[in-house]
Order: sequence, then structure tokens, then C-alpha cells
Amino acid sequence: MDSNFEPPVALIEQLPKGPVGPSALSRLVHSYSQSEIQWAILQRDLRTKARQKFTDPSEMLFMSEALEQATHEKVANYHAQRFPVGATVYDMTTGIGADLRALASRGPAVGYELEEERAQLARWNTRGLESEVVCGDSLDALPEFAQYAYADPARRVAGRRTLDASAFQPDPTLLAERFRDLKLGLIKLTPMLSDDILTGLGQGVTFVSFGGECREALVECGGEAFRGVRAVHLESGTSLTTEDVRLQSTTSPDAWIFDCDPALVRSHGLSQFGLPNLGDHPGYLTGPDAIDSVWLRKYLVLQTGTWHAKEVRQAIRERGIEKAILKQRGSQLELEDVRKSLKLGHGGTHAIIFYHNAKSVAWTLVQIH
Repeated sequence: MDSNFEPPVALIEQLPKGPVGPSALSRLVHSYSQSEIQWAILQRDLRTKARQKFTDPSEMLFMSEALEQATHEKVANYHAQRFPVGATVYDMTTGIGADLRALASRGPAVGYELEEERAQLARWNTRGLESEVVCGDSLDALPEFAQYAYADPARRVAGRRTLDASAFQPDPTLLAERFRDLKLGLIKLTPMLSDDILTGLGQGVTFVSFGGECREALVECGGEAFRGVRAVHLESGTSLTTEDVRLQSTTSPDAWIFDCDPALVRSHGLSQFGLPNLGDHPGYLTGPDAIDSVWLRKYLVLQTGTWHAKEVRQAIRERGIEKAILKQRGSQLELEDVRKSLKLGHGGTHAIIFYHNAKSVAWTLVQIH
């Protein structure tokens, strides 16, 4: 898409829902070029994929890799809510405009993008909003008077994801240095980075939970930044400031097992429930009473033992269980191979939880609540 390109968006609506067969193609070639038809087919397919991230992508335009990298709409809205309504926010890594759309919905927003094609898509996707997209290097272009900024550095080198933070673009260290003089600067990073790297960049770190996943580590910089470490559960709006307190561990489950939200696990916040960790790896807590919390998925313990397929087959056969969810932490089993050996279907109201105990793997049959 060059700077003079006018996307034939009306063509997208003229395409059949399924494959574009010879009759449809012959009808369209009278009005559109082959490249325009191919472009429209791609946009139709990308809009379908985009429904996983956007409520209504029917008026948006995409490119494949940029869509994969785009922030989910609900998460982008959380980012935008961290900034004052009406204040100008600078999006340092605009891409196709997923975060810029959310930022511009609450006030003026300026986005920077290195690639002209992505900048063009971002302009299209934010039309009608109070936004501007500049094609250029954000660190060079960010005004000295800027007070609020957001960045989501690219984490791919030669098309492959990397955990080398120094290879991210822009470099998070350079962003953090610039953001320290702001009122608030947010840097979206992968939660797989070490605690030392994340906490060393800013004043605080927020681990964001959405859809049952820890979606990101949001480093907060500047005078209005959150101080400390916390987990935020977007669906409920709940947040927990956490402390890395060493948990007691147990090898045997009590009456209930609790599967902890990944963002809570990553923020080292499990100690607040006052329960021991089950097994060698963090994430499963166990206790005598049921606990209702957005941070915990609870399971009623039915039977437990050391992992042997024959023993587990007998347990599920005696209870007439034909399908179950398989879960694990630290055991490194090939769960689909386990499922085949147990002759279990997917789903159901039961689960089998595997966890590592010293040199052995334990299993627990549970009922989902």
C-alpha cells in the first residue's frame, strides 16, 4: 500500500462468503484489477481472524503479522484507562493502531510507526478519532513537552520471537530512560522476562490477566506510575498488590485444589490466601475449605496417588468417567499421549491434575466447581 493508494473497501463486501470461484472472479474483474481482488480476499480473511481481538473489525484494515502483534481490544482499553481523559498520549509503537484506537477514544493521541504501510493502516483504523499518525522513529520524534506515552516494543528478530530484551525494538532500556521524565509511561513487555529486568526498568510492574492468561508485564515509569508489583484481572477489574513471600509446600492435596490465575502466579502473589503450594512448582494451592475468588479455579479432590496409568484407568472406570480435562504443572508429561493411554475424551465435569513431587509425578482426580 503506497501513500497514494485508495483501498477498494467496497470490494470486500462484494466477495462471496466462501472461496472466490470462477463465476465470481469473472464478474469482479470487469471492475477491479487482479491485485485489488487478492487484496480484498486477504482483508476479508483477516477481518474474520480479527474477531478474536476486536469487537467489530468490519471497518478495519489489517496485515497478517501486524494483526498477530496487535493488542487485544479489551487490553488496549485498559492501557488507555491508565491515562487521564483529555490528556495527549504518545503511542511509540503504533503498528496498525490497536492501542492508538483505544487511546484516541479517551483524548488526543499521536502515534509513531516506522513502516509506511502500517502507518497507513493505522490512519485508516483511527479515522474519525482525535489522532495523528507519524511515520518515523518515536524516540527521535517524541516532544520534550510530552507527559504521557505508551510503547509495545517488537519482540521478533528475523520473524522469530526473542527473549533478549536488548533486541526488542525500540530497546526497552532506552524507552525507560525517556519515560522516567514523564508523568506516566507504560511499556508493554512479555511476562517471560526475568523479575530483575522488569523491575529494573521502571517504578512498578503490572501483570495483566485476561482470558485466563497472563497477557503482559506492563512496566510503569514516571511520577504517576504505580509503585511495586501487582496483578490485574481485567474481566472483574480486580487488582492485587503482591509480595514475593516464600510459600510452604505440601506433597498431598487437602479437600480442595485451587488453580491460580497465571498473572497472580507470575506476580508472586500466592501467599495472600494463606495456603500451602501443592508440589514443587508454583500455581496449585490446596486447603480444607472452598474459596471463591476471581484468582482461583477450585476443584474438589476425589482421589490421588503417584502416576501410573493403570491406577488412573481403574479410578476413572470405577466412577464411569469417559472424558476429563488434563492439567499439569512441572510434570512435563505429554498430555495427549496420557489422554490416549487413559482412553479419555475431552471436556466434562472432571479433571486430572498432574504435579511434580521431588522425583515423582503425582496425580489427583478432581471434580470441577
